[in-house]
Amino acid sequence: MGAGPIGLITLLASRAFGAPRVVIVDVDDRRLSIAKNLGADEIIHVSTNIQDVDEEVIKIQNAMGSGIDVSFDCVGYNKTMTTALNATQSGGKVCLIGLALTEMTVPLTPSAAREVDVIGIFRYRNTWPLCIEFLKTGKIDVKPLITHRFRFSQEEVEQAFETSAGGGSAIKKANLSMRKDTSLKTAGGDDSCLELAVSARVSPFDEEAASTPLTEFRKACSC
Repeated sequence: MGAGPIGLITLLASRAFGAPRVVIVDVDDRRLSIAKNLGADEIIHVSTNIQDVDEEVIKIQNAMGSGIDVSFDCVGYNKTMTTALNATQSGGKVCLIGLALTEMTVPLTPSAAREVDVIGIFRYRNTWPLCIEFLKTGKIDVKPLITHRFRFSQEEVEQAFETSAGGGSAIKKANLSMRKDTSLKTAGGDDSCLELAVSARVSPFDEEAASTPLTEFRKACSC
């Protein structure tokens, strides 16, 4: 569930671990197209209406062609979790990766009756060496996920925040990289804006939150 950066990485990881068939579900056709290019066997466009869950579950199951052993919810909303639980076969597993909401109402009783396990995943530190090895050997190629590149200058950093906040063609994760010969000094002569600019996060769904990192960045880098 989900073809954002988390969902696309999950697709690549599933392939790296030998998943024979992967179906990606999302509300955005552009992201689904990227998922298809990255190796998804089938892509399914769904709505945001929870009333459509039953119909969409059938589409997902038909696209898989067999029982769904493992579902990954890379979004974290009531509808995506409900869809994942209902689509997964008895004895299967649902991995909750996306954490959009702190509370959800989902059909746990029917899922428990079918012995579907729900597994939470959040930043396990012992996975880093394996991830680095996959990137090093080329078993996973994340280059197609990079939609934009920005230089570490005040103008382009501001543009990066605006692009991330504005939607459009950005996948929604932004990393700002500095070359060894590049620096951005504040009025005080130090690099205090570097950590702020790199660590700030932007939510495309919250205009106030989206404007805050850019505002703070401008304050840090101006006289």
